[in-house]
Amino acid sequence: MSINTHQKDSMASTSQLKWYENFKHVSWVLLVSSLIFLSLHWFIEEHSTYGKSLASYLFKDAGIAGLIALILNLSIEWINRKRHQSHQDTLINELQQKYQSITDKLLSDLEQKHQSTSAELLSGVTKKLFQTVYERNVDPEVFRQVDMHLLKAESMRRAFHADFKLRRFLDPATNQATNFVVLDFCNDFKVVNLTSRVIEADVAKALVDVTPQYKDHCYFKRVTIDGQEFSRQSLATLGHTTTDNNYLTLSIKQNIQPGDIKTVRIEYTKLAPLDYNEIVVTTIPMDGISLTVSDPEEFFTVSAVSLHPANEKQITPKDQRHLCRWEIESAILPGQGILMLWHPIGAVAALPPTST
Repeated sequence: MSINTHQKDSMASTSQLKWYENFKHVSWVLLVSSLIFLSLHWFIEEHSTYGKSLASYLFKDAGIAGLIALILNLSIEWINRKRHQSHQDTLINELQQKYQSITDKLLSDLEQKHQSTSAELLSGVTKKLFQTVYERNVDPEVFRQVDMHLLKAESMRRAFHADFKLRRFLDPATNQATNFVVLDFCNDFKVVNLTSRVIEADVAKALVDVTPQYKDHCYFKRVTIDGQEFSRQSLATLGHTTTDNNYLTLSIKQNIQPGDIKTVRIEYTKLAPLDYNEIVVTTIPMDGISLTVSDPEEFFTVSAVSLHPANEKQITPKDQRHLCRWEIESAILPGQGILMLWHPIGAVAALPPTST
């Protein structure tokens, strides 16, 4: 079909070219004929001894008619040429738009097909890599989770540090000590875009359990992202915090440019039993984790357990009570983290059973 169309366009162009050449020939014939007729008229007028004759008038009228025909011919030709040029430009623009539309669609289809094929190839190669290099047949469901949460992760956290402050909770009505403790949290970390495109990521995300009888004492104090501060009121007003089934959820999504880094601080307060524990885990990969627990009153005995194949490393002296710090110097995968335990000094605290 395209060949026939091209042939028709070529024939049309050739026909138009022949027409234009014929038009030029007619113009030249009219010009030369008019000049000849007017020259004959002038010659007869100048050399005739009989005065003005009929032939002289005929040559004069014929010459003037020829010039008029030439002018009309040129005017019509100019108008037709403009009209033809306008029509040609319109056709060219339409063809270019159609060509661009078809090209864009083809490129889009090719890109989608390439991405799909690349993903399938990558998945197949990665599976074979596990089987060949590690000599392991990974269960498909396990590999699917690794692929989804690790290999295809679009962002990660770096330099994650969790800071906890323990203090006894006094009942607001009686100002007497209770069986609860106040935990003031401050989590600092950086969120990095791992892709070569703009992504939308949960820059600030957290889940906190709420003590039912003291719901008003569990809240997000403040969130700071690249210097932009969200107060407790603005977080609620903007819908970044929600409460459901005794859990308080924080979620702030933002676009991250390729290679960009978001600096984040999340501060919140909650209540917990006087003899209890707190788990810090991640839902996206991290390059490590550090934990600091402060107990200014030195009322508690504090310890930490790694929820990771690597052991926790205590940085501060073991007999120091008012400030303790641990870290895990290894990549932290989704679901991994660290467990903090505390109990009043003198009480007997049992570590939770080790999970396998």
